[in-house]
Amino acid sequence: MPRCSAIKADGTRCAAQIVGRDGLCHAHSPIGGEARRSAHKPPGPAAIARRVLETLTKLEARELEAKDAAVMLQGHNVLARLAKLDYEQREVAELRREVRELRDELGLGA
Repeated sequence: MPRCSAIKADGTRCAAQIVGRDGLCHAHSPIGGEARRSAHKPPGPAAIARRVLETLTKLEARELEAKDAAVMLQGHNVLARLAKLDYEQREVAELRREVRELRDELGLGA
C-alpha cells in the first residue's frame, strides 16, 4: 500500500497509509483535518478560565455542592495542565523545525 507523503514534526516521513487522492493519510490530509485536530486538542486557557468561573459562580449561588465543585475544579486543573503540555509540545516541534532549517542552511545535515 502507498504511504503518506507528509513529513512529521521530527523530520521523518509519515508511514501511515494514504486514504485519499492527495497522497496523505487520515491525520495529515487537510480534508476534515482541522475538525479532527480541534476535537483532540484540550481547551485553551480562556475556555478553562470560563469553566472555572462558571463552577465558582454555581458554587456561590448554591447550585452546586462543595464536593461536586471540588471534583469539577480538579478536572479543570487537569485540562489546564494538558493545555500547557500541548503548548510546550508545539513549541518544541517548532524549535526542532527551526534547528533543522539552520543546520540545512549551514550545511551540517542531520
